[in-house]
Amino acid sequence: MASPTIEEINATLNRTAQRLDRVAQQHEEFRSDMNALGDKIDRLGGRMGGFMNNSGEVCEEYFYRGMLKAMQVGDIALDKLVKNVRSDDRMAEIDLIGINGDSVVFIEVKQKAHPDEVEALTDRKVAAARRMYPDHEIYFGIASMVSSAALEDKARETGIFLLTQGGDDMQVVNDRVQPF
Repeated sequence: MASPTIEEINATLNRTAQRLDRVAQQHEEFRSDMNALGDKIDRLGGRMGGFMNNSGEVCEEYFYRGMLKAMQVGDIALDKLVKNVRSDDRMAEIDLIGINGDSVVFIEVKQKAHPDEVEALTDRKVAAARRMYPDHEIYFGIASMVSSAALEDKARETGIFLLTQGGDDMQVVNDRVQPF
């Protein structure tokens, strides 16, 4: 077999250089497309984050207005209702707090509460409630736009109340609560 000539080697090198140029061009186009896709994903993420924040605000306002109208949870009549309260140590935010003399009702608002999160959420929020109102009887509940039988069962088992929507108005699903 004969060795390639200089012309053949040069032709092969030219074809290889052309292929490398096409690969470099494709790489640059791919990188540009990925940057554009990344920008679109960032914009979408911003919109979704804004949507989720708006959705949370809608849920909080819905339950706040419902509680203002009812001013009662189970047998606990409320004298005062406030929303979006931060603890003095800034470690906790409570969505709704209802106050009646020596009783304080803390309500965590969720768009969709999950049964497997109830105990940890209760423990965390009740601990914050005790720090904020050490001389009061503490009650805790979750307000969830979306409910399920499992969530209702977990609320009963944990001893908290569960607020959920009921068509035009909210409903108290479990009103047999225990102080913590």
